[in-house]
Amino acid sequence: MARLGATLLFSHGLGFCKETWEPVIRRLKRSPMLQREVAAYVTYDQPFHGTNRDESVPAEVYYKDGNPNSPRVRHVMNDWVGVTSEAAYEQVQRLNAAAKGGPRGPLIGIGHSLGAAALWATEARHPGTFDGLILFEPVVGESDEVYEKNVDFMVATTLARETKWCVSRSPYT
Repeated sequence: MARLGATLLFSHGLGFCKETWEPVIRRLKRSPMLQREVAAYVTYDQPFHGTNRDESVPAEVYYKDGNPNSPRVRHVMNDWVGVTSEAAYEQVQRLNAAAKGGPRGPLIGIGHSLGAAALWATEARHPGTFDGLILFEPVVGESDEVYEKNVDFMVATTLARETKWCVSRSPYT
């Protein structure tokens, strides 16, 4: 019986979208070593990213301990591990449903940053989901003084960004 090719499931980092993997996938598809080894390359958008953007879910700005130099945002994505690992698991369930219970090759999760943490958490919550994981710079949620100062800076910088642009186009076209 012929061996079934692997499915590579790509999960992007915070603030990015599934298209960030396109250059990587193009190179992998051209690799002679992978021609017969990979059956499918799959990407998806994390919740509140790319095609899953949802502005109907409100966010609330507040200041940690009342300090105007420590802005924070309350949003469903504050539980980023739970939200993104659930999204990754749902994507795997869709892949399994598409296979209609038939045989499939190995499922390899490939993630960067938030995407890596999402895949890692998915495997921890649902052991055996993946046959392998390739994780680049997975985010871990340890909190200390340096972390808090970084959060202050990142949230303040993000809140200062423009939210609308006159032209919407993909940088990949």
